[in-house]
Amino acid sequence: MSDNDSDDYDEGEALFAGSADVKKGDITDYDDSKGFYPCWRKSRYRFYIELMILSVGIASLVGCVIAIIGLASSLVGKKLGNYSSGLLYLLFTLSCIPAPAFVKVIGPKWGLLVGGGLYAAYSIGNMIFRYTEEDATVVARVILLVSSALGGMGSTVMWTSQGTYMTTIAEGHSLSRGMERAKALGSFNGVFVALLQTAIVASNVISSNVLRIKEQEDANGNTVPADKTVTSLYTFYVVIVLAATALLCLLPQHKALLKRLQSGPSTTVIQKLAVTFTLMVNDPKVALMIPSNMAFGFVQGFQLSVFYGTIVNSALGSSNVGNVAAIIGGTGAIVAFPLGKLSDALGTVPTMTIGAVCYIAAMSTLVATHTSYDADADSIGDDGLWLQGWGTIVPVGIALGIGNAVWNTTNSAVFGRFFSEEKEAAFANLKLWSGIATAIGLLYLATQVNPLIHATIALVFSVLGIAGYYIAEFLEKRKRLAARQYLQVQ
Repeated sequence: MSDNDSDDYDEGEALFAGSADVKKGDITDYDDSKGFYPCWRKSRYRFYIELMILSVGIASLVGCVIAIIGLASSLVGKKLGNYSSGLLYLLFTLSCIPAPAFVKVIGPKWGLLVGGGLYAAYSIGNMIFRYTEEDATVVARVILLVSSALGGMGSTVMWTSQGTYMTTIAEGHSLSRGMERAKALGSFNGVFVALLQTAIVASNVISSNVLRIKEQEDANGNTVPADKTVTSLYTFYVVIVLAATALLCLLPQHKALLKRLQSGPSTTVIQKLAVTFTLMVNDPKVALMIPSNMAFGFVQGFQLSVFYGTIVNSALGSSNVGNVAAIIGGTGAIVAFPLGKLSDALGTVPTMTIGAVCYIAAMSTLVATHTSYDADADSIGDDGLWLQGWGTIVPVGIALGIGNAVWNTTNSAVFGRFFSEEKEAAFANLKLWSGIATAIGLLYLATQVNPLIHATIALVFSVLGIAGYYIAEFLEKRKRLAARQYLQVQ
């Protein structure tokens, strides 16, 4: 069909009519073609255009928010910063189960906008606090904590919507070109992850360089970024978050595609909640993987609070927190693809082992270099020398980056393989337990417990996590072997 024939053509009509009607190069029309995007709605590259809008928009949002979280403990204040980040992760955890039902009702495009709006609220709350920090008003602190809670809920809505929308346009592209439905999922997600990691690294590098423009001495004689420099940085992040949210407005809703791509009966929030917890009872592999998920959460809590706020801040200064965060994120981006190839070639056991070894090595180093332990020290734990200089901090950062990459890629693939029939409930468990551990780390361990104990807990769970995974892998292999033997008998 030609471009001129597409005005009255219902989106997806040819896509789902059958393989005989799906021809390479077909251009189909939007079901919701009114809006800001008439310039590409008839283009055969329209799904690519939407991929770039989606990727750039979310990458910009997430990059700014992660940079703000990374700076919280060093710029907002150790206790208040950790409470702020901990509250964000707590609300992320609590909302991870009902979020899919919410996005189902409003649609993924509106979910992206709601998530972007809540991210903007979080960024604005941090900016307001910085502008009013000298007054130290209760109102400013309340605004900061409320905005953190909104940011946590926005994160859940954002990522749920992103997954739905990405799948929709990838499958729409595949079917419009006469390919298998899932053919473009890998390439579309590859573009998204590349832009996301680039934005995260760029945001952290920007923060470090901006904070170094103008510095001053605090009451203790330490060199810190000037107040105006910090407020300018937060204002910059707010502008980028608002612009990125506005960019997402350009995306169409794709109601017809969503309707046609839907498969299986819908479930209520109560049903999702019930399946999530009954899966832990019915399948022991879920319980065995809990330590692995909590290890990631405890390490993240330590990384965002003690590592950035105390170790890096003390050894290198707050202006270098972003650079260290960029090293961790950049390492993850570099190793993610080769680790994925390694998993494809040799299975997930070697890759999961590499991730666990890196976490254990990083946390063991941190425990060993905490040269003094004073039970009467300040609750956030300024005692101990920890690491000193780039030569010791960079190797630990690289190890954390590799461990994070394994958890974000291979660990997710393990869950998809172990629980292929209950993926939604399995991934809800994954997010639930990692979120709980991160929230505990930020809200309690980082504020009320000596950091040596915090680091030790992360180390212990890293060891328990890989042990639990090995047992779960053994059970899964035994299950698959039993299934094959049963089929052979039949």
